[in-house]
Amino acid sequence: MRKEIREALHKFIDQFEHLDGVRMVKDEEVNLKIINLACFVAIGRCAVDRDRYSQALQYTPMPEGTPRLVKQFMQIGAGIALAHGRDIIDGDVYQVLKKIGRDLLATQRLRVLEYLWREGVFEADGMWDNTPRIADAVNLPGQTAKMTLEDLMVVGALKRQRGDAGDLGGQRPYQWQIADDMADYIHAAGVCDE
Repeated sequence: MRKEIREALHKFIDQFEHLDGVRMVKDEEVNLKIINLACFVAIGRCAVDRDRYSQALQYTPMPEGTPRLVKQFMQIGAGIALAHGRDIIDGDVYQVLKKIGRDLLATQRLRVLEYLWREGVFEADGMWDNTPRIADAVNLPGQTAKMTLEDLMVVGALKRQRGDAGDLGGQRPYQWQIADDMADYIHAAGVCDE
């Protein structure tokens, strides 16, 4: 049985060896979406290294280079298009790429970004939302939400400021908003579109 499986797998893979004549048609609009998706993913999934005990940051991380992600998204898109008998990465193929890109982010990061996006909490508009309200909205424990928000701030996806004491018993929780660059990537890639 193993021999049959191996032969079937080789037969499947061998059919793609001679794709030299295949030319993918470019769709500049979709290509631009892929570039913005890659930027969103690079920032959104950037690892933040914290001390195991104190949770202090070990260093300031830098997001990975987007050209590698763009290339990978284009290759996956071309593969999906070819599998569907198309010679273009069109809107339908892009929807699959967008799903893949969203799945590359940690769930709590994606939930926070989606919530702030839906609420219109952007740097350009001057809107802010505080940690307790965000934690409640995305159904995360307060400390987890705070660390997720801090991680997104450190990688450049969010901006932070101290809030007013207001009705929180004299406490001044941090307020957060989506940074302009990240908002541009989300909008251009359609990452948070329903």
